[in-house]
Amino acid sequence: MTVNDSITLENEILQAFDALSPYLPYLFEEEVFVGFTDRVRFLRFIPSQSLQPSITEGDPIPPGDAIYEALRLGRPVTKLIAQELYGVEFKAIGIPVKDKYGQVIGGIGIGRSI
Repeated sequence: MTVNDSITLENEILQAFDALSPYLPYLFEEEVFVGFTDRVRFLRFIPSQSLQPSITEGDPIPPGDAIYEALRLGRPVTKLIAQELYGVEFKAIGIPVKDKYGQVIGGIGIGRSI
């Protein structure tokens, strides 16, 4: 596989998540917000009505975020996020997104009130 093929595959996977991201909150009975990232920054963020952490698309993923840990470890991570990180405390699940070769190319995060 060439570098261009790898970049194309990565872009296709991330574009698919981008297309699905507005629908993800409807899969949960409780109110959640959803974010997804590449390896370094938030690409999409969909806040909930009552839980709106200070995350902006394009922001870097900070240490302490569940997605940050999921990207680093290569596995799903669930953790409590302190108010100091985003201005509000919440429970987060970070899930690494991998390409068909098992390489981590991004992450999905779901946050909910605690």
